[in-house]
Amino acid sequence: MMTSYKIIKKSSKSAVVFAVKNINAKFLSSLEFLFKSNF
Repeated sequence: MMTSYKIIKKSSKSAVVFAVKNINAKFLSSLEFLFKSNF
């Protein structure tokens, strides 16, 4: 029971990290697009 809980916790943590990286990448690319279109 405890080991499966640890695995779930670990996988959810990596999923959150992946989501944050994904959001950051989208945010940076949109920022770059806005910067290019303005200047």
